[in-house]
Amino acid sequence: MPVAKILIAPDSFKGSATSAQVAKALADGWKISRPNDEIVIAPFADGGEGTLDCIESVTPGSVRIPITVQGATGIEHQSSWLLVGSDTAVIEMATLCGITTVAQLDPLGAHSYGLGQAINLRQAIDMFTINAARRLGIAENAGSISVGKYADFIILDQNPFQIPVTELHKVQPFETWIAGEKVFERVKP
Repeated sequence: MPVAKILIAPDSFKGSATSAQVAKALADGWKISRPNDEIVIAPFADGGEGTLDCIESVTPGSVRIPITVQGATGIEHQSSWLLVGSDTAVIEMATLCGITTVAQLDPLGAHSYGLGQAINLRQAIDMFTINAARRLGIAENAGSISVGKYADFIILDQNPFQIPVTELHKVQPFETWIAGEKVFERVKP
């Protein structure tokens, strides 16, 4: 019977060890001194380095999306973001353009341009269309416009692929159709 139940929930040690590595090392050390204690390991992240790893470890079915982005000093590198469910993107800025992406710190020249490169418009639209249909198990019948699929679509006032990304928030729907039926129509002024 354990003498005590010990929770080990560390954050990462920036640039040297992940939260899972730190948790394992602490647990191994604890066991040397107190082998009868029950140890629960719960790696933790505060939203920075290691966040994707922690969220991925508790969300079965989440998918890492590999990307190439500029680091804090403009040098391109491989990174990723996490698709959780069908429509939630988790982005870890530390891996996109944090200090671990540079060889030499340059606080006056550093930038976060890589953050804006993380998810492109096609990926964002897919999250709310075909990805959602796949997650719901209805991709054979919905999620994209194809012969034989439900007529689920939205008529917009602008083509989102032909305007600057900075103008996307201005795009408005005229109509929304689900399963071949109009479920929304914007009232014309």
